[in-house]
Amino acid sequence: KNQKKKKMMNNNNSNNEENEMEDKQRDGRGKTNQNNYDNDDENDYDKTNVLVLGGEQLRKYFLRQYQPRMLAAHDPKHPLHIPGLAYNWALRLGARHHEAETFASLRVERDVWDYVSALLARSGIMTFQPWIVRDVMEFIKSSELPLDGRYDAMHVRRGDKLEMEAAGEVREYWMRRGYREGDRFPTNYIPLEEYLKRLDDGF
Repeated sequence: KNQKKKKMMNNNNSNNEENEMEDKQRDGRGKTNQNNYDNDDENDYDKTNVLVLGGEQLRKYFLRQYQPRMLAAHDPKHPLHIPGLAYNWALRLGARHHEAETFASLRVERDVWDYVSALLARSGIMTFQPWIVRDVMEFIKSSELPLDGRYDAMHVRRGDKLEMEAAGEVREYWMRRGYREGDRFPTNYIPLEEYLKRLDDGF
């Protein structure tokens, strides 16, 4: 019995020592992690900030936080202007030296966004999800269009785009046709026939 008691006590002591060791290791890991966090200021490249947003929230965040700073990069008189920012911005999007210089010289907002769109399209940063690529390819194959030639693509604005992004263009279109500000336009979009005219005119 005494031997059995001693054996049980030894086992208990052994277990307690193992638990203490595990606690110390756990504490040590915690301290190590804390040290890593404390050193984040010195190694900013190790830090990743993640902000989760929906589509509408992302648009608002961009309009409030980034759009003013991005446009200020093209306005030397703007208080937020930072020399060279627009040039470096273009380089990060894959622009060549002369393209970045051209981009940095732009002063009209529409020209800035058009240029950015072109750089993004060429960079490949924005791509379809794999299943969308698959569906698009299947649709193209089903249309039996030859794939060894060049095609002109048109983006027909509809849906929520008409509420904000394309609203100004629609208003300008109808006002060029004799309507005035405040009039009720025939449609809240540019008719498809106007797009097709561009094809006839060779853009």
